[in-house]
Order: sequence, then C-alpha cells, then structure tokens
Amino acid sequence: MALACVLGAGLPFLPSQRAAAQPLGAVLDHPLVDCGSAGAVEASFRWLPAPGTQRQWLELSVFDNGFAPETFASTELPADAASYRAPVLRPDLPNFWRIRSETAEGPTISATGAFMPCYGPILLQGPLYCHFGAIATVEFRWAPLAVSVGQQWLEMSPDPAFPAAALTRVGPLSPATQNFRRGGFVNGEAVYFRVVWVDTDGNERLSQVGGFAPDCLSSASTAIYASDDVLVVPRLGIRAPVNVRDVGPDGALGVPEGAYDVVRYDFGQYPELASYPGRGGTTLIGGHLDYYVVGPAVFWPLRQARVGDVVEYRLGDGTALTYVVDWVADIPWDESLNPYIAQGGDAVILITCTGTFDRSVRRYDLRRLVHATRQ
Repeated sequence: MALACVLGAGLPFLPSQRAAAQPLGAVLDHPLVDCGSAGAVEASFRWLPAPGTQRQWLELSVFDNGFAPETFASTELPADAASYRAPVLRPDLPNFWRIRSETAEGPTISATGAFMPCYGPILLQGPLYCHFGAIATVEFRWAPLAVSVGQQWLEMSPDPAFPAAALTRVGPLSPATQNFRRGGFVNGEAVYFRVVWVDTDGNERLSQVGGFAPDCLSSASTAIYASDDVLVVPRLGIRAPVNVRDVGPDGALGVPEGAYDVVRYDFGQYPELASYPGRGGTTLIGGHLDYYVVGPAVFWPLRQARVGDVVEYRLGDGTALTYVVDWVADIPWDESLNPYIAQGGDAVILITCTGTFDRSVRRYDLRRLVHATRQ
C-alpha cells in the first residue's frame, strides 16, 4: 500500500477556493533608537495597522525562536495605534518585534522585524538550501541597526580577511534590510560573510564574521532519519513520532517505511517549497493508510478528517504548535503536489492514500490531503 508520490511539473494549480485567504497583517516600519541619550535606551516603533483592527499587541523578544511561549513580552495597545515608544529589552542584543492583531476578518500576525538598538549589525542564523546535490542557496539574515540613515552592504569572500581582490559586495541595501537570498554557492567551498553599515560620513560599523561550506552531497540522501518531533491529531487518535526524508533531485517522495511511520518531507533542495512548522511555508507529512499483514495504519483515521479538527505539531524542544484543518481534498494519485505545498503562511498537509486500490499496480487511485493552518 505504498504512498507512491512523485512531484510533477506543469500540472494544474490548486483552485483558489480550496484555501481561504489569510487576513492581512500589520506592516512594520523599521524602528528608531537613540543610543546617545542618558537612562534607558528606548525604541520608537511604527507600523501600518492591519485592516479592520479591533485589538492589537506589540510583542518583543530577544530570542530568535519565532516567539515561542514565555520568551517574549506583550503589550496591548489601542486599536488605532500606529506607533509606540518603549524601552528595548537589551541594547546589546538583537531585538525582535511584531504586531499581533485581532481584526474583523480574524486573527493575524505581522512579519517579524529584527534590529540592533546600538553598536552595530548582528548576524542571525539563516537557512541553506541544496540544489541538484552540488549547489546551494543561502538566506543571509541579520539584525540591522535601528537607524533611518546610511547604507548597508553584504560582503562575501573565500578569505576571512576580506581582501579587496577576493571580495563580493551586495548593495547598497537600505538601513532596514534584514535578509538577502543568494544562490550559486558550490559544494564544499568555504564562504565568509559580514554586514557593513556605513553612515552618511563614511564611518563603518561591522557585524561579526560568519562562515559556511555547503555540504550538499551528503544531505542529498533520501534515507529516513529520526527527529524529536511528534504529530498529534487528538480527535482522530493519531499520535506518532515524526521521522524525516529529504526530497532528492528527482522530486520523488520516499515511502514511509512501516505501518506506523510518519514522515516529514524536507524540501531543502527546493527553496520555493522549503518549510518547517513554526517557520512558515507548508509542511508535507505522509503516512500509510493501511499496510499489508497489519491492516489499518497510522493515517487510517484521516478517512474521517474534517474541517475544524485540531492538529498539534510538537517540536523536540517542547514547543507545541497548533493547527486547525481548513480543507480536506482527494486528488488523483499523479496530480502535482507543487501548488499545494507552495502556498504561503504556516500550514501542514497530512497526506495518505485513499480511493480504490488497484491490485495490478498495487496503488490507490487517489491521495487524501488534509490541510491545516496554524492558529
């Protein structure tokens, strides 16, 4: 009863009515901080409120963890507020902020802003995506200074001394820029990088130096490996540890290895599809419907899945992420999954087989997709 799933190309896109549009969130402006003043260092936060805002909160953290519970401060503000002045949490560390809103269309959260109150820009951890087993794309992330003037440059070099003869510069970037994606990095070749902020007088402030050497050949393996994550669907009685399979250059989804194996598919080689619960994107999680000798398998209960069901994805660090099913669909077994996975937001799709089993090819004719959006 194998989950024989292959990502196709050029197949029809998902009809727009399948998934409801998410309410628009607040749009953040880059905060400003005056580090020269005496006393507490304060930041001026500014934003465009979400349409139809009824309540809103400014949330602040010094942890780059997606605002995990109990790691951030939250302040409720008037519904029409578009600015707020408050002390920064730490002037010597990156600060992260966002606006969480309740609107007439439902709850929504802005993008996350990062900034360094004082000193200079600070590098943050960014993902590396492999392509075709030998080439990598890197998303550079950093917390820029909380200023409105000057320019930023992203500098890269194979030499940590950044000699002019071996220096690649990206810029000028605006003072508010906090990420930049660049591809073409060759497997095994070391790259050093830093961010430079230059004021209007030409004075520079440099971030620390980061470095990486893509290891794409070893990461191209499609063998299953374990994680510490757990998938729970309370109403359906599903509770299973989550294993991981990398999706290789051929785009084929590896088959779960047993009746009770739940697999999160890692699309690291496909940046447009890459995702992980809590970090944005649509995460694809597969499991068998049934299994020879055993009978009903781990995702057998998905036959009864319905809109409103709660899906919990529990990370290895103990963080519990809650998703709610907003649509269930049965699609032909050979329909491309790309448009379903490429949707934005933070969502999961549970996938298994369904329909009629064809014994001649040992395959079901349909696949069931259960889509749930994070709450």
